[in-house]
Amino acid sequence: MLNNFNLYNKNTFFDLPTLDKYYSISADFDLKWQEEYILFLTLLFITVLGFFTSYSLYRHLKMKQKSDLDKVENDLRIAILSSINHEIRTPINAVIYFSEALKEQASLTHETQELVESIIWSANMLNSVAENTLNYSCSEAGQLTLNNTPTKLLTLLNQIKEYYSSYTLKSKKRLVIHCDHQLVIF
Repeated sequence: MLNNFNLYNKNTFFDLPTLDKYYSISADFDLKWQEEYILFLTLLFITVLGFFTSYSLYRHLKMKQKSDLDKVENDLRIAILSSINHEIRTPINAVIYFSEALKEQASLTHETQELVESIIWSANMLNSVAENTLNYSCSEAGQLTLNNTPTKLLTLLNQIKEYYSSYTLKSKKRLVIHCDHQLVIF
């Protein structure tokens, strides 16, 4: 078979009876061993290049498939956590709303006022845990966006102080914030 591969022999006969001429053409071609070696190396190189290209394409498609699957899993996880977060926060917000309304009643005793403050603080803590869980999941999935907005620091510190005021009523721990009212922010 190798001999047939590197040898070429073709005979063609032309008959021109009107001219009383007859021709025979033959073509012979024989590859030398150096040419056979170069041909073999070229075919081997093309074959190896084809296998490498196929393997690279296979790996690329597998990585893309894994990346797409990870994205779908992350989106699904965030969707589930968002749904759970909504289902948890809805009743918590109702507890906060009704507790705030109850807190405004003038007929409450001091002990009942402290109890309502504890309910509000606990509900706010649950709300915070639900929000932090969702933010953590979004962060892990690379979908958390931070908004850079100007803030009045003194207002923010007062909100934090009010947030923890109900906690300080029921425990011996206190949150003390000291700040200069002429605070300048650049």
